[in-house]
Amino acid sequence: MEAFSTDPSSSSAGISVTPTSSSTSQVIDISPGLQAPQTTPEEDWLRVELSSLPLISSRYMDFAVLASCGAVSCFIGTTRDSFHGKKVLRLEYEAYEPMALKEMRNLALLMREKWPQIGRVAIAHRVGIVPVGESSVVIAVSSVHRKDSLEAVQWCIDELKATVPVWKKEIYEDGSAWKANAECVGCRSSRGHGHGAHHATPPTSP
Repeated sequence: MEAFSTDPSSSSAGISVTPTSSSTSQVIDISPGLQAPQTTPEEDWLRVELSSLPLISSRYMDFAVLASCGAVSCFIGTTRDSFHGKKVLRLEYEAYEPMALKEMRNLALLMREKWPQIGRVAIAHRVGIVPVGESSVVIAVSSVHRKDSLEAVQWCIDELKATVPVWKKEIYEDGSAWKANAECVGCRSSRGHGHGAHHATPPTSP
């Protein structure tokens, strides 16, 4: 996974890249926009989505751009091809959609409280099948200065993994496994208490 920050006021052109993990790489996708994702009610500063279609990272970065802001920081999480020596074929995500959208929106509201100079926020999470190399989560935040948006993006992905009710299933060559987030306190303790409890038990088919 990698974090990107663009700062129009910087003397260097283009996008600066700050890797957050050596396990994956990221390519900016410039294909056409998404169709009919599940979204929160539209607000001029916020876009929160769940989608079974590929996440177009440039779409969320473009949304975050604001004339009064000098930086846009973006985190993109992608499916990697291995886990503890096992070859990963794909990931499958399921979500409790009404609560997931509500929690994602709450994260955006908390970010604006913690970093008042934030401009726009976009948070998108994939559901369904996500092949190797494709994005599962995109977070884009603009701010007057880059420090605020970079800190906000880091905080947001950590909190998202701990609070938003989304379950991940890893499909290997020799089987599969539901994965709980290591950051999720509720997954490692008792079920039914706190936000993290949403992750404790993966959904089951009727």
